[in-house]
This record gives sequence, structure tokens and C-alpha cells, in this order.
Amino acid sequence: MSLYSRFDVCISRYADDEIPTDYWSDVEVLNASGILEEFSDTDWSELLAAVDGKSEFWILRMCESMGDVADERALAVLLDVMFHESETVRYASLDAIRSMTSSGVEAGKCFALIASAIERAKQENNQAGRVSVLNLEHLLTSK
Repeated sequence: MSLYSRFDVCISRYADDEIPTDYWSDVEVLNASGILEEFSDTDWSELLAAVDGKSEFWILRMCESMGDVADERALAVLLDVMFHESETVRYASLDAIRSMTSSGVEAGKCFALIASAIERAKQENNQAGRVSVLNLEHLLTSK
């Protein structure tokens, strides 16, 4: 079984839950992140190709898994979902990007694209996500 397939199975168990169980946030998100850290270029390509066909909650679990993955290929996947139709997915992807850039992943070459998503998010009336978006904006502009 490919690592992408293992990752898919891992997060698919929680992909139908708007609010996942504590087991997801306490244990499985770490397992999913660990699988991502072992991904090959082929696995990243499989993931990128599959994302558009996945449910909103599957994509949310994916974003939650990527925040601690210090890999520019993960950033590429997050950039792909950053303009998703779901506001929740947009905020989750921006929050994962914020976490990644805090950990040292270089996002400067994607600055214009991320800045565009930040501006869109700032126009939305989501106070909970706004703090994360403003933190990301500060991180990007202070470098």
C-alpha cells in the first residue's frame, strides 16, 4: 500500500465528521502528519491529484495534518486548496500555512498568492479565523 493510500485511509475515518472525535485531534492527526513526512514525490503528486475529488471534511483533516509538516510540497497542496469554495477549508489551509511558516518553511515565492487569499479572508466575517490570518500576514510581511 502506498503512503498516499495509508494517509487516505487514516483521514477518511474522520472525513465525515464536521467536528472530529478527540481521538483524531489527540492521536490520529499525529499519525497522519507522520505519514506525510515520509511521502515521496509520487505520493505528493497522488495527493494533489486527488484533493479536488475529496469532501470538505476530508480536506479539513488534510489541512490539520499538514501544519507541522516542514515540506514545500505540502505547501503546494495547501496553496491548491487555499481558494476552496468552503470558508472553513480556506481558513484551515491558511492556518496550516501559518504553522508551517512559523516552523521555517519558506513561503516567500508564493507571497502574492497567499496575500491574495489573506485579503479575501479579511473581507469575510469570520472572527475566529481572522486572528490566524492576521498572524500569517504578520509572519509573511516581517521576513
